[in-house]
Amino acid sequence: MDKFGIKGTLYDLIGYILPGLVLMVGINQIFSFEKISVENLLNIKMTLPSVFVLVALLYILGHVISSLSSVIFENHFIAMVSAKIYKFDSTKYDERAIHLFGAPYSKCSRIPIAFCQLKHPVIYETAFVFLSFYGMARNLATSILIIFICWHIKFHSISAWSFLGLVLISLFIHQYFRFKLYFDKQIATSLLVDSGVQGDNTKIAAEKNMERATQLTTGAT
Repeated sequence: MDKFGIKGTLYDLIGYILPGLVLMVGINQIFSFEKISVENLLNIKMTLPSVFVLVALLYILGHVISSLSSVIFENHFIAMVSAKIYKFDSTKYDERAIHLFGAPYSKCSRIPIAFCQLKHPVIYETAFVFLSFYGMARNLATSILIIFICWHIKFHSISAWSFLGLVLISLFIHQYFRFKLYFDKQIATSLLVDSGVQGDNTKIAAEKNMERATQLTTGAT
């Protein structure tokens, strides 16, 4: 994440720390470890080391939430259902993808993302903002889902909070797929930039682009 600089900080903040904070506060309120109120928050006195420890814990918790949310929302079944609702026609980018990578767009996996980052960093910066927000929405949906389940395990009742939880979960799931669609379109559109540039050898150009993008993908993992 250090390669992304301030962009990495944005993703860390809203993608990991914020969902971790929401889950921690929600679980604390349900099981009454220590009631949190505005007055209590204003009276909190924390030292710099304790703030660092808290942020670190929230960050780790955010990663756990992210792993769980990936299992829940990025499996094959959810992908098939969401593809029918949030439609993304990648076939219009196939010709350009074949020219650049030697394969249709849908078969290129993460290569177009690496290509966009390498060749069009300005476009990638916008795409990364969409990535940050769809990651945040997915993780917040998971945090609220966990809180929702814990609420019903303890209280065994349906209340206004139950409906609020369902509304928030639905809202964040929608935002996740919406921003993910924006991200996918932004990455795909970058392939069409300078698409009029002529090349003497399409096969060689495709091999070079594939090699560079693969190296970047491998380096980022």
